[in-house]
Amino acid sequence: MDIALALGSLVPGARFGGSLTANTREAYDALRWEDGRSKPTWSELEAAWLMLAREAKLSAIHAAKNAARDGGFIVGGVLFDSDAPARIAYMELAAALQQDPTLSTRWKASEGQWVTMDAIKFAEVYEAGRAHIESCFGWQEAREQEISAATTLAELEAVSETYTAPVAA
Repeated sequence: MDIALALGSLVPGARFGGSLTANTREAYDALRWEDGRSKPTWSELEAAWLMLAREAKLSAIHAAKNAARDGGFIVGGVLFDSDAPARIAYMELAAALQQDPTLSTRWKASEGQWVTMDAIKFAEVYEAGRAHIESCFGWQEAREQEISAATTLAELEAVSETYTAPVAA
């Protein structure tokens, strides 16, 4: 636990004498409290630290989901981009295919990967992309539920921040 950070979240700008450099309960107990506000109890510090750690874990999970979502997906052994510009391009292609279902065009799937995109290939790519993005959000939801259920720092730290794609059947 970072005692100074937890204390700062409970009593911003707290005035005290002594040092929290050791980052121990003994150091906290030895502080000379000079603030007009009440000195938080050790339990209050632990609860504040758990809240701060929970927020940090949620942020890390969000970042991992975004990286996975934008990291692409495989269709027929070819990596297709899935970042925001790629998702816009897929929407534009879907609109073009609605106007002309016979459209066939060369398509840059990802760096160095070119394919011929037509309605059949687009349907495959669309379904795989949709499943990929749903999987990323499903992973994030499951981690957020684990974070919400964590009542101790150890339980919270046990929640993995590493995205693991589902294994294809």
